[in-house]
Amino acid sequence: MLDHVMKEQVQLALTKENSAGLFYLPHHAVKQERRGKNKWTIIYDASFSEGNSPSWNDVFEIGPNLLLEVLATLLSFHG
Repeated sequence: MLDHVMKEQVQLALTKENSAGLFYLPHHAVKQERRGKNKWTIIYDASFSEGNSPSWNDVFEIGPNLLLEVLATLLSFHG
């Protein structure tokens, strides 16, 4: 079953010879069982870094926290 899920959602990475400028985002599958059915979820680890290379989290721009503005916008529609 997992092979079928992975074939639909995962693309194989290129070999090191062809991977200039490409990045690998570490991940693993988590199995959740509910009501006798299995659900697979792929969990990504953007905080992983290797050697002197920065992690994905390190290179993304940090912006302002917009949660309060989003909440205020959503509440303005209630009424």
